[in-house]
Amino acid sequence: MNAKNSFLAAVGANVRVHRKQSQLTIAELAETAELSPRFISQLEGGSANIAIGRLRQVAAALSISLEQLLQTESSAHSSTRTAVNQIVARLNETQLEHALNFLREHNFSAKSGGIALVGMRGSGKSTLGAAISERLGLPFVELAEDIQKNAGLDLAEIFELHGPDYYRSLVRAALNQRLADSGQAILALPGGIVTDDQAWNLVRRNFSTVWLHAKAIDLLERVANQGDQRPMDASEDAMSDLERMMAGRELGYRQAEIQIDTSSTPLDQLESLLASCLAEIGWEGSQAGYVP
Repeated sequence: MNAKNSFLAAVGANVRVHRKQSQLTIAELAETAELSPRFISQLEGGSANIAIGRLRQVAAALSISLEQLLQTESSAHSSTRTAVNQIVARLNETQLEHALNFLREHNFSAKSGGIALVGMRGSGKSTLGAAISERLGLPFVELAEDIQKNAGLDLAEIFELHGPDYYRSLVRAALNQRLADSGQAILALPGGIVTDDQAWNLVRRNFSTVWLHAKAIDLLERVANQGDQRPMDASEDAMSDLERMMAGRELGYRQAEIQIDTSSTPLDQLESLLASCLAEIGWEGSQAGYVP
């Protein structure tokens, strides 16, 4: 895929995420933006002939700025990466070796906390977390267990008695406690942590992050196979409710360093795939202090 097509695909994905967050259909977005449904569909598919005026209409219909609509990970970091590449290009072999040793010494690839797995319930955090924990020789921790232990309540009771704000404070406290008192670990995080900027930023500063994602139908089926029928019993349209929740969290999840589709990858290949992805970003483990 060339640079132009990559940019169009990134913009299209951004439009789709914001549309789903706004709970709009393609037809509804098209009507609000005064554009054709065909154009919106092509735009989300990365094949539309983009004109700046049309993009302004789409951004206005989504109640976001044009800059937000066009913002992609590559554009956000391109200027910094270009500057670094220019410096590296001027280094001789000896200087390159010193630079490499400096990066290894300061361990810019690995994170002090370990590896954090995020994703919806049923995405495979517990299964993959336990497997990669054994492979890397690090303990596997479910942060939800820390939260319940600290509160002396199970998750349902926390929400029922104290509400979501108190729960979020428990999540942050559990994260800080684990980072301050414990060594590295493979950490499975609550699915909604990406909706709390303070907690999610703390995770991203201190952990190598992995987003495990799957199709909504697979998530529901996996949860049901675990013997939990609550998602289906609690809603007349559990699938639509889950898809809306997934859309609301997608932008946060996409900030993870590694993203793995557990629906399309066979179970017996997931552990090796994750290990390979971690190796690509240079993760080997560290005992550096955490960044509050």
